[in-house]
Amino acid sequence: MLSQDTIVMRYDSVIISKVIEINQTDIKFKRYEWPDGPLYVQSKATIKIIKYRNGTKEEFEPGDPVSSPTVPQAQPLTYKIEQRGPMFIYMGKPLHEYQLSAILMDSNDFAIQKLTQTMNDANRTRHLGLAAIPFAAFAFISLGVATATTSGDASDNALVSAACFSAIAIPLAVIGISKSEKHSRSRGEAVRLYNLKY
Repeated sequence: MLSQDTIVMRYDSVIISKVIEINQTDIKFKRYEWPDGPLYVQSKATIKIIKYRNGTKEEFEPGDPVSSPTVPQAQPLTYKIEQRGPMFIYMGKPLHEYQLSAILMDSNDFAIQKLTQTMNDANRTRHLGLAAIPFAAFAFISLGVATATTSGDASDNALVSAACFSAIAIPLAVIGISKSEKHSRSRGEAVRLYNLKY
């Protein structure tokens, strides 16, 4: 196989990879068979030698024998998005809605991007339900005035006002609820697809 690095572990396992970075304590690499996959981090103490694709070799001194066996296999950095209650966590950090949207849009996956756009569109309009609250309050006040008023014209005017405020409040509430549900559904599905891909 061309253009590959071979990592030989102290425990005689071999990892075919592409080495990305070597620092004081760790080696970061991608698995050769999954170049778009996660970035793996392996302690230098567990690595015996790296044979680079250009033919050169780099040997590593054994680490503390007590600590070496604690990391027998490479542990991938996870790019999964976790949901904990109403919050989303990515690489150990909580995400704001705009951050979640940016991560999902950067996925370069059409289905995830489409769901994210639907989520963003629904998010912009889901708060319309809150606008229904004052209209509903005015409708109840007008209805109260209509029942308390003994004058026919005043009572009729209050009933008309109550009907008008209700005609505004009910659709706003329905739109707000449906947009909130659409937002939650598309966000959940986008995150699910993202986690399947990454």
